[in-house]
Amino acid sequence: MLVGHDVDVVAILDGDEPGRKEGKRLVQKLLSGDDRRCLFVGDYTTSKDGELEDLFPEDFYLKAVKTAYPSVELKLSTQEKGLSGTINKVDALFARKGISFEKWKAAAVLRDDTLAAPSSVPPETLDAAEQIFITVNALFP
Repeated sequence: MLVGHDVDVVAILDGDEPGRKEGKRLVQKLLSGDDRRCLFVGDYTTSKDGELEDLFPEDFYLKAVKTAYPSVELKLSTQEKGLSGTINKVDALFARKGISFEKWKAAAVLRDDTLAAPSSVPPETLDAAEQIFITVNALFP
C-alpha cells in the first residue's frame, strides 16, 4: 500500500537465510529492484546471519531470556556454544530441554527494561542501531 502511494519505504530484515530470501523476494516484487531499500540486521552484527537479537551482546540477551523463563537453567552445552547466533544457541538449548522458546517473551523483557532504564542498553547495541538509522536516513532525500 505504501509503495503504491509513492511512500518511500525501507525493510529491515534478519540476516539469516530466511530473512535474505524474503529480502530478495521483496526487492524483486515490491521494491522494483531497489536493493538499497532492503537492509539486513546481519550487516550490522559480527555475523552476516545475524538476527535482531544479535544486536545485543549474548550475555545481555541471555539475561532477558532468564527473566522471561526464570525456571530454565541457561547453561549452554559445548555444541550449543559452537552455534552462530544467539537465537540459534537459545533455540538449541530449549530444544534439548524439551521446552518451547518464544522470542517475543525475551523481546518483551528487553523492551520493558529499555523503557525503564534506557541507559542500560549496551554501547555496542546503540552503535549498531545508530549505523542502521544512518543508513536508513541516507536512503531518503
